[in-house]
Amino acid sequence: MALDITSGLKFLHSKGIIHRDLHSKNILVNDKKLLIADLGLSKKLAEATTHTKHSELGVLAYIEPQCFKDIRYKKDKKSDIYSLGVLLWEISSKGPPFSDCPRNLLRDHIKDGNRENPIEGTPPKYQELYQKCWDGKPESRPDIEKVHEILSQLSINTVEYSEPSQPYICDTANIRTGGHSELTIPSDDNNSSVVQNKELSRKGNTVQPQITNEEQTSASNLADQLKQNELINRQAQIKISQLNQEKNNLKDQLAQTEAYIYELKSQQVSLIKQKERLENELSQFQINYGQLTQDKINMSNMIVGFSQNHNFFTKLKAKL
Repeated sequence: MALDITSGLKFLHSKGIIHRDLHSKNILVNDKKLLIADLGLSKKLAEATTHTKHSELGVLAYIEPQCFKDIRYKKDKKSDIYSLGVLLWEISSKGPPFSDCPRNLLRDHIKDGNRENPIEGTPPKYQELYQKCWDGKPESRPDIEKVHEILSQLSINTVEYSEPSQPYICDTANIRTGGHSELTIPSDDNNSSVVQNKELSRKGNTVQPQITNEEQTSASNLADQLKQNELINRQAQIKISQLNQEKNNLKDQLAQTEAYIYELKSQQVSLIKQKERLENELSQFQINYGQLTQDKINMSNMIVGFSQNHNFFTKLKAKL
């Protein structure tokens, strides 16, 4: 199972695509092969320049602590490696990560460097691998090629736990259209039907992990892997097509916005000219008003002069 998931992620990374939302709900089971699904948040690495709102996207338990420390942090391939490390732990356990931690405390719990404890019976090399994957420093995490190389030498069927009769892949809960089912980690009270591991030990209730070499991979497994790669490639092509359509839509919106801005600027120029014309008219009105006021004063002075002359001539006439 671990190798199936890693092979799918290796293919994505080889195409320059980061998944950005890798968790168990996005792993499908088809003919006993695990497939990576839901590329809704995936991005070409060269296009991953926007910041992801981690509080709204993805599942918290699988998100690297850098996203909680810096809202501007940009996810990259090492972000997928962190999520893969949590998935590898989940494969070796009976339940989802941090199932006992309240959701409102989970961010701080992860940000403070807390991780799940290893499951008893987990092969040391497998445990060491997923602990490296979820290292708090992205630069210390291995790349997908290294993870795939190690897992190619370690085929982990299951790990020892106290109740081997508990289901690991629940068929009833996971039936989907098209023959696919979702990988789930059942709780202790889950009574769904069980896909039994054919390699269970006859010596007791424990299941011992088996180690196989890459040369022992059967032709059928290789064919299944090719089918998985083709499916992922089709999903990637569909996503690229959707992104191109979104790009064209954004170009159209940008052109409309630029036209609207140009119209506003034209209106602004027209309003400025109208304002200047009104200011000129106001200035001329003020000049005219000043002249009228001065003319009024002059007229008043002339009237006073005429009145004085009239009085003078009246007095002169009376004397004569």
